[in-house]
Amino acid sequence: MSGALFPFRKPPVGKSSGSSSRKRSFNFLRRWLDGDLNWRKRLAKTGLPPLVKETITEVVDQKKLTSGERLSVTNELVAHFEDGYEGGESYLTLLSEFGDTQIAATLIGRAKERNRSMFSMFMKIFGLMVLFSAVSAAIFAGLFTMREASPSVDYLPVFNTAAAEADESEKAWPIYRPMWIKHRFCDHRLHDRLYFVNEETDERRLMKSGDPNWDQAVVYLDERKDLLDAFRKGSRLPVFGLELQLTFDDYSDEDLQAIAPNYWDGVLSGEIPRPNPVDLADADERLEVKVGIVGILLPHVQKMRDAVRMFHVDTRRAVVDSDSERAVGNIETSFGIARQATEHPVLVCALVGLDCRTIALQQIEELIVEHPGFLSEEQLGYVQELVAADNLHEFVSLDGECAFFNDIVQQFFTDDGEGNGQMTWDGLRASTGLLPGLTNGAKVPNDGFEKAKLMLKIATTDRKSMVETHENLVAIAKEHFAKPFYEQPIELDDLVEEQGDGFFLIETLMPAYDGVRGFLERNIGQQDGAVLAIAIERFKLINGRLPGALDELVPEFITQIPLDRVTGEPVKFMVRGDDPVIYSVGTDGVDNSGVSAVDSRSGTVLRFNFQEDYEGDWVIWPIPARNE
Repeated sequence: MSGALFPFRKPPVGKSSGSSSRKRSFNFLRRWLDGDLNWRKRLAKTGLPPLVKETITEVVDQKKLTSGERLSVTNELVAHFEDGYEGGESYLTLLSEFGDTQIAATLIGRAKERNRSMFSMFMKIFGLMVLFSAVSAAIFAGLFTMREASPSVDYLPVFNTAAAEADESEKAWPIYRPMWIKHRFCDHRLHDRLYFVNEETDERRLMKSGDPNWDQAVVYLDERKDLLDAFRKGSRLPVFGLELQLTFDDYSDEDLQAIAPNYWDGVLSGEIPRPNPVDLADADERLEVKVGIVGILLPHVQKMRDAVRMFHVDTRRAVVDSDSERAVGNIETSFGIARQATEHPVLVCALVGLDCRTIALQQIEELIVEHPGFLSEEQLGYVQELVAADNLHEFVSLDGECAFFNDIVQQFFTDDGEGNGQMTWDGLRASTGLLPGLTNGAKVPNDGFEKAKLMLKIATTDRKSMVETHENLVAIAKEHFAKPFYEQPIELDDLVEEQGDGFFLIETLMPAYDGVRGFLERNIGQQDGAVLAIAIERFKLINGRLPGALDELVPEFITQIPLDRVTGEPVKFMVRGDDPVIYSVGTDGVDNSGVSAVDSRSGTVLRFNFQEDYEGDWVIWPIPARNE
């Protein structure tokens, strides 16, 4: 080799020259600005022969070293060869003494790994985790963005089956609608004249004769005589008849004026545009734009309860007028309105319908307890038939809730045509929006990593598993609703919760079934109590005394004694003062002689529930006081 490539020897230089020492003492920032922190640039700037540079490159260029360690090793090797050459050794000799580059690279890599600090190791692992998360998220997002839901079932008709299948002569809505329009019945602000308000005690209740503003309630009823007559006529028909829509703009002009008078005012003034540019009344277009039915409007339901309250006040007026026939007619109308309120298979409709029945029972209680003898034995018999006529289990339908759930599933998941599919990106984003709503956020993890794990579970649950789990829970719920408490204790909410995080949609969208079932049980108990109380009153009118035992009522006044919904035994009966009390011993199994549990702090009577810690009896007659 030529001397230019490999000079054999260079005279030793004294330390005073300090050439390599000065190079190694450059300021860090200056070296960084000069680009010296890049090991390849550092190596290129040296005066070392190409073969030496190649040897250094083979040693330094390995995956085990970080960029900083590569620069450090480069500096050490450059110094090694420069110092050796300046010490009088040739580059060939230095290379032969250096040995195998692969072995050297392995030894240097291991040494650097052992000398690394815990912080640097942590940062390396953290960096790998960040990289892995970023790559995973990219793959995850890419996978989900390629998925698209294709809704294929229109669930809106589920809510309108009764109205769609009924003949026009069977529908009450054509009778109600013109009167609702005339009197703006759905404007809730107009009903205040039916209420007595005590500003000192914050008491608010329906008006009674003798109240300071009783006359204004009478005027209110007189002004709406045609509205009351419409309810009396329409409530006898089997079908309410209003077909629900997804938006106000899908209703006809007449229907919109009736159910949303304030909205209609906005339409007339031009403040609210009409019609909606998307025709959501068309099933194909509704599916095309993926509009879910979960926001379906129920504009009439709460107004049915207002109608029954209006008849409650009119029944009090009938007592003042000594008009027992009108009172009986009001009770019959109230039960008819209650049935029509439950026409659409949504649980909120069922709850309103059952509440309407409670108001009707309160009318009966007032007539029997506060005005004994107002109704004849024959009228009482007819009212007894009205109370017993309805099977309250038929008030509660889960079809609407199932339609809500299935519609959301088809909006959130793909469909492989065989009942299965995966969650879409839109579905995952919507689920993220629903997340805080789960039990008021109590189950939402605060930790970001745990929240991500929860969302991953939600995202990876397949459509078929979700639907089958929901169908199984609904089947159990229907079984529970069909049986009294003594045959099937309440446990539905626990079953829903046990399904796990992957079935988050089920827990979010399924209603509080235990609460609904408890409400149904209480209403059935009150129905039994009212039927029995009317039988006792009829017995009293004929015999001039109360029965000594309930068996005296069978079979002339009642076919059989109702069973306690809690124990399965016949309900209990006692006389307090001159009035009968009908009750259950409650869930604690202790007979408290018809005394309900009382709040120790406020002294108010606690509402009966089916929990084991309720200490008191469940009084089913008289009807427990409630907010009017």
